[in-house]
Amino acid sequence: VQARPVVSGDKIIFTDAAGYTWCYRQGASAEAWKHYGGAPIMSSPTVEGDRVYVANVGSAVYSLDATDGSLIWRHLQEKDVQRVSRMELYGAPSPLLEGDLVLAGFHDGSLVGLTADTGERQWQRRVGEGRYPDLLGSPLMVGSDVIVAGFSEPLMSLNLETKNVRWRIDAGGTNAPVLDREWVVHGGTDGALRSVDRLTGAPRWVWEAPEGGSLTQPVVTDAGIFVGSSTDSLY
Repeated sequence: VQARPVVSGDKIIFTDAAGYTWCYRQGASAEAWKHYGGAPIMSSPTVEGDRVYVANVGSAVYSLDATDGSLIWRHLQEKDVQRVSRMELYGAPSPLLEGDLVLAGFHDGSLVGLTADTGERQWQRRVGEGRYPDLLGSPLMVGSDVIVAGFSEPLMSLNLETKNVRWRIDAGGTNAPVLDREWVVHGGTDGALRSVDRLTGAPRWVWEAPEGGSLTQPVVTDAGIFVGSSTDSLY
């Protein structure tokens, strides 16, 4: 199990690196159901009502019935034949449910809007750039904008209605940004923690980890902002 379980009512739903999604009733010693998705799953499922949305490292996003784990729909993203690097990074972000859309990120750097009920692709917008354009961190909705980062670069804010870029920063990330009042806080693959204006992307401050490394998703608390790095440090 590589990602946080989700509690929904009396259900505990989680995924694993073998490619299974599991559902246990609270207090039960055996699963209520399990579903095999064909490839490892490194992120949490997204649960909304009687639907479960899952993304695996095989560029697939699918919807399951939360009652019995049966497959409702499956979307498989096409391979990017023009990709600079032949190696895809090991991961896939949790799908984000926004209204009647499921927002999903893929190895080719694309952010895709899928109809939540049927999985039909409504639109696709290339976000990730560089040698590793993979989208690994889940998108963050801020008002009518969606903020997401490619591994190499950039950190980008898109207007969900027009798909136009509101702002971009030439820095990549492996985790979702978080909202701290009027500011977006993001841990970059370049070892920099950034706080930027959520509407304009204007920098509020930038802090660089002393030992570098790729930063985790920051956690905002009353005591300050906690962030970890791939150099085995917590700040």
